[in-house]
Amino acid sequence: LLAEAIARGSEQESYELLDAALQHHRAALVADPTHELAFERCRRLLSQRIDLPNLELLLRGRLEAVQGEMRGPILTALARVYGAMGSYDQAKHVYAEASQLAPQDEALRREYEALLRRAND
Repeated sequence: LLAEAIARGSEQESYELLDAALQHHRAALVADPTHELAFERCRRLLSQRIDLPNLELLLRGRLEAVQGEMRGPILTALARVYGAMGSYDQAKHVYAEASQLAPQDEALRREYEALLRRAND
């Protein structure tokens, strides 16, 4: 958190400090793959950078660390990443898996349908 707070300085210093914060949080995830705060901080920093390949790796790693209904939001986030990357087939597969975990989730259903429309354009 301190590195992130300090990082609001110059752009170059900011990038270096945010990178250091990201590496710190990644190290925490290596030590404890279920570390919720480290996962959220990594996810936020990668999203802020629009670093989709590394965000995909983070989410896939998180899927290995959680079970049951905890997988749903992670699968949904992963499907969004695939959609943003233009990997519509992967996104469809992941949305379908997330839908099986939460069949009554209307927001998820609408998101999945929107992806299907985009994929057919």
